[in-house]
Amino acid sequence: MYRCNVCEAEFSEPKTTKDPVPYGSREVTYPGVSCCPFCGGDFEEVQICELCGETFTESKHNGVCDSCISIVVNRHSELLKTNFTPFEIAILNSALDGRNIQ
Repeated sequence: MYRCNVCEAEFSEPKTTKDPVPYGSREVTYPGVSCCPFCGGDFEEVQICELCGETFTESKHNGVCDSCISIVVNRHSELLKTNFTPFEIAILNSALDGRNIQ
């Protein structure tokens, strides 16, 4: 899946063109240039979030967008605060590779 950086359209396959491309005051032809099939703009590859189904471009967690990661982390924090004492949370933090899972 791809998203155009110009018109923001999403599409499954970019257009490959042999048309002239503006370059300064003249046009040059670059065979095999890929572009947005709608406006001819540049594009980037996007992923579909496995949790919410929205598209996103970059994430530290493969397959899940940053928004969903934030929601899961907040739910996790609330679960800890509801079910564990601060002392138990400190034990869990220490036991889980020293990560702070507040």
